[in-house]
Amino acid sequence: GINAEYMGIFIFCVFYLVKMSKIMEDGGDWDDEKMAGDDWEDEGENWGDLDEFEGTTEVTTAAPTVDDDSELTFPSLKRSTSVKVLKEVDLEEQEQVLIRQTADVLFVSDDEAGNLLRQYGWKTKQLHADWFADSAKVRLQVGLTPEENKPKFQGDTRQCEAAFCDVVPVAKGTSLNCGHFFCDDCWSNFLVSQITHGATCVLTTCMGMKCKVNHNHKFGCACKEMMPVSLFRQYVQDKRLLTKLDRWLRSSFVEGQKQIKWCPRPGCDLAVSYNSGGSRSVACGCGHYFCFSCLEEAHSPAPCDLVKKWLLREK
Repeated sequence: GINAEYMGIFIFCVFYLVKMSKIMEDGGDWDDEKMAGDDWEDEGENWGDLDEFEGTTEVTTAAPTVDDDSELTFPSLKRSTSVKVLKEVDLEEQEQVLIRQTADVLFVSDDEAGNLLRQYGWKTKQLHADWFADSAKVRLQVGLTPEENKPKFQGDTRQCEAAFCDVVPVAKGTSLNCGHFFCDDCWSNFLVSQITHGATCVLTTCMGMKCKVNHNHKFGCACKEMMPVSLFRQYVQDKRLLTKLDRWLRSSFVEGQKQIKWCPRPGCDLAVSYNSGGSRSVACGCGHYFCFSCLEEAHSPAPCDLVKKWLLREK
């Protein structure tokens, strides 16, 4: 059957012929250069190409000038696309910039800022509004105990709180701000298992129990203290697992950004940033053209809802 791309071309050709017919009926002259230009528009939609992957749409609006021969000289249009292809290192840089900015604004550590942003789906405006309205409430809901509220313990040894574990030197274990203490081996095993469970590891919480009662624990007994990403890097030694963790951290960031999406082509690990303006058909660095709105193959000028109906019919 005819796929979405051919259908889009067909609709465009019909639209093109209607435009030509209207010009001829009005007695106007056919201007090949005008119709072949990059900026032919109809009803506000830009049909420009996507030969460049980077940049922003720029239009010079300066007034015309008069040259020495007293002829008007109009400024040229400077055109580029509003699409940028992002590698994983670019995404990590953007993510870290946002985390550091949030940490500076909220006066928290980078680990806390990262956990807050992930819990809020990277919605910074909502996070800032809630935080400055009642930061204590946000900490309680998210699971971030202030450093100053961390329980104090004395002595050189402590009981690891994992079942059937032993008393260990304090230097051989770590406790989160919630106060739950576990030895290095227990932390390592727990964090490795969390990564192997999948993408939910970016929202891992403490493995301790807050009820402090010796009974068959229920779901509500679990401690909600958020796990710092730095603790994963401290206790997980397998580089392949850390690579998976980093990938899921990037995915969490991309899913929270309206202007960034992963390329839908299988096997491609690039993302595309689109900053509005012009056609929503974008080109990834891998050569795949797709619609930024619905992630189907590029189908401009056909609207997404029409393409979806067509694809359902083809199935």
